[in-house]
Amino acid sequence: MIDFLIAYIQSIVIEHGALGLFFAGLIEQIIAPIPSSLVPIMAGFFLLPVNIFFIDVLWQSIFIIAFPVVLGMILGSLIIYSLGYWGGKPIIEKNKKWLGLNWEEIEKIKKKIDTSSSDEFTIFTLWALPIMPGVAIAIFCGIVRYPILKYILLTISGMFLRTTVMSLIGWQAGELYYVNVQQISAIENYLLIILGILTLIGIGFLVYKKRKLNRLIT
Repeated sequence: MIDFLIAYIQSIVIEHGALGLFFAGLIEQIIAPIPSSLVPIMAGFFLLPVNIFFIDVLWQSIFIIAFPVVLGMILGSLIIYSLGYWGGKPIIEKNKKWLGLNWEEIEKIKKKIDTSSSDEFTIFTLWALPIMPGVAIAIFCGIVRYPILKYILLTISGMFLRTTVMSLIGWQAGELYYVNVQQISAIENYLLIILGILTLIGIGFLVYKKRKLNRLIT
């Protein structure tokens, strides 16, 4: 499946240039199995000239690759963010008995994030890291209803840094870009599995605590 997606995105990037990069960045953010660094690494390999000075290739990686890719990525990210923003509360309220979590507790988490001075750095860093699944970041920020303008600015900044660096790696990696993408994909899949397991453990622990508390009360 991942091989088919890589081949499909590769054809889009090669055939359609900047427009292809925009759509590739959009698809990359919406479809979780696609590694988050696939598009810039692939674009750096196919679109950046080999025998030019580093300052020239840096300039091209920013304006030819990073701008259209990040535009597509932020649009895809906002779609996932919106799903968490509008769908998170109804799902949590409907299933709070089984989740061991209610919306009041989500609002407490939001207040802690709003009053923390480190949340901006954390979100920026998560987006800048090439191994962090963008879907997980976007859905979490949507559920806790992180301020939209701040989210957009931090997301674009982190994505821009990630995209520029990954495109330069693709430019340098040559034919090894496919191996790099596969390795990053494997790491991201492991992270998604770990996040899923930790979420289930956390929910199970909360359910256990609430049931134990209810037994003590009754």
